[in-house]
Amino acid sequence: MPSEKEISIITKAAVFDLIHVLDKTPDKTYTTEEIKQILTAYAIGTEQ
Repeated sequence: MPSEKEISIITKAAVFDLIHVLDKTPDKTYTTEEIKQILTAYAIGTEQ
């Protein structure tokens, strides 16, 4: 079982990964639905 510190590090890494995904196309404005799709794809991908 990960410690609270490890969970915090993992969470921050995940947020950083998602920021990187969004920064790939800086001129794009994302809709709420598109952000949900990105988050869902990320979550499913990390579970595999």
